[in-house]
Formats: sequence, structure tokens, C-alpha cells
Amino acid sequence: LTRWRDKQNKLQEQRIQYLVQAYRAFAKASHNALLGNVADDLVQAVADIQFLGSPELIRLVQGFSEEFARNGMANLDEVLATIRMDLRNELGEEPVSGKIIALRIDKPHR
Repeated sequence: LTRWRDKQNKLQEQRIQYLVQAYRAFAKASHNALLGNVADDLVQAVADIQFLGSPELIRLVQGFSEEFARNGMANLDEVLATIRMDLRNELGEEPVSGKIIALRIDKPHR
């Protein structure tokens, strides 16, 4: 029983870590005109979600990927909201709702 619980705890920790990294990558890419700067992280996040994401999250990420391939752009709001919901659930935190704000600050050119 202890061995099984340890294995489950380890899997949960790994899932949380992947979801946090994916959330950060998608948040950086959301509403960002300079996707080339975050492309590698975004590609990795899509792969990680398809490995450890919930069925709903996998469906959303695949939809995002297909739309992005067709149009060169796609909305990430629903993906981010679902990752946030899944993470809060994994961490035992209270559910939250409402939109997620993407803050972008232009750095001065030198």
C-alpha cells in the first residue's frame, strides 16, 4: 500500500510540474506577436500536455495546434483556463473563474 501511494504521489508531482511548465509556456505565447521567442517552449508544452494532460485538455491543445497550423494563429484562452483549473484541482485549491490577463511590456530598444 505504501509503495502504491508513493508511486501515485510521484506521478501527481510530475503531472503538476509538467502542467506548471506548460501553463507558463502557453501564457508566454498567449497574445504574443513574437512567437518565435517562445516557439520551443510552446512545442514542448503541446507534447507534454498530450502525454500527461486530462482528456479535455488534450482535446483543447490538439484543437489549438490544428488551428495554429491552418491559420498561423490560434486563441489560447480556453487552454490556459483549463490548465489553471486542472492545476488548482491537483493542488487541492479552490476553483476560480474569470478571464486570464496576459500582461505584455515592451522593452526599450538599445
